[in-house]
Amino acid sequence: MNKVILLILISSQFAFGAPKKLEVWFLSLDKTAFIKEIIPQTKFSSMLASNYKCQPMGEYCFDPQIGLYKEDKNKKIIQARDYSNLDSKEEFKEEGEYKEGIYDPCKEMGHFNIFCGKNLKKNTKNKIPKHKLEIWVDISSTMRQIDFKNHETPCFRETFLRRVNKKCGLNEKMKVYIFDENRKELGNFDRVCLNSGLNRVDRLMKDIKSSKAKSLVIITDIYEAKAEFIDFIENEMGGTVKGVKSPIYAKSIVDDVSRIQKMCR
Repeated sequence: MNKVILLILISSQFAFGAPKKLEVWFLSLDKTAFIKEIIPQTKFSSMLASNYKCQPMGEYCFDPQIGLYKEDKNKKIIQARDYSNLDSKEEFKEEGEYKEGIYDPCKEMGHFNIFCGKNLKKNTKNKIPKHKLEIWVDISSTMRQIDFKNHETPCFRETFLRRVNKKCGLNEKMKVYIFDENRKELGNFDRVCLNSGLNRVDRLMKDIKSSKAKSLVIITDIYEAKAEFIDFIENEMGGTVKGVKSPIYAKSIVDDVSRIQKMCR
């Protein structure tokens, strides 16, 4: 009898610390859309070619460090997409300051950290959140090939979030996080399309386990669809994956807006 009670307590504690509904979307490269956005070629040093193995993407090769590129007959890199203009637009504040548009826990929740130095407010640790839906959006460098934008047009991730926001309300019924190696809460959608950095799937899995959201939707790219991560989502967390058996593209996520809006009710 005591063992049964113990198992119930453990399972209840696990359920409280993990989302009841979990979806992970692995977006693939829409090669047709990408070709229209090709930037004039940029020459790369032939010395780089020896460090990369071509992962075919239509007529291009892909590498997480340099993106899409072409090789000549001697396996030398002859053309790659130039993202230097996008990178130069990103402005980072000095260490110890919060990036523009990022949620500030010092003001809103009173959490202790090395920057604000406040004590944790009583009863916030185990407080059940009011919001029912969380959306985590990948902003790492590989997302540039999956969901790119120009300066006049928002990426599909931003469009998707703004449409969901009309019914759910940011920081009301819904919270949005961006992630690369780390996860950050957003106060607006301005930084969703600026991509840089790498991913840490091990950290992402820990964050998923600790999420208290009723429903959690994660948008990432197909390069993160590793067997270990998929097994964790489906078998350990009882979640659903999209985009593995058949590809889904960034432009198609806006078709899911009305369904996702129902998760925040």
